[in-house]
Amino acid sequence: MINQLELHPRNAPWGLFATDEAHWRAAFRSYRPRSDLGAHLHNLIAHHRFGEGKMAHTYEDMKREARDWLKTYLPQLDPEERLEGLDPEARLKGLDSEARLKGLDPDVIEAWLKKQRSDH
Repeated sequence: MINQLELHPRNAPWGLFATDEAHWRAAFRSYRPRSDLGAHLHNLIAHHRFGEGKMAHTYEDMKREARDWLKTYLPQLDPEERLEGLDPEARLKGLDSEARLKGLDPDVIEAWLKKQRSDH
């Protein structure tokens, strides 16, 4: 039944499971994951269809591969793109006090200290 679906991007998720090679290759080319789960599905099918299908591929394997991919491509992003989506705590984690203060206007630091002293 899946092999009989029209070769159209809207049918691509189903086509990934087709037994007809031309059908699933076309589906694989047109499939665009819309979620992390969809991306994992795409990666798993790519591994099974184009790699060693008998090898176990776990969620941990996919996370490791994603980390390896990030190590390769993350340095190519602008700093703003790399930090996008991180909360301020995560952005500052690992920085010592001097590194956090470097580049700040001394008047801003003084105003913050004055406020802290008055609040306590």
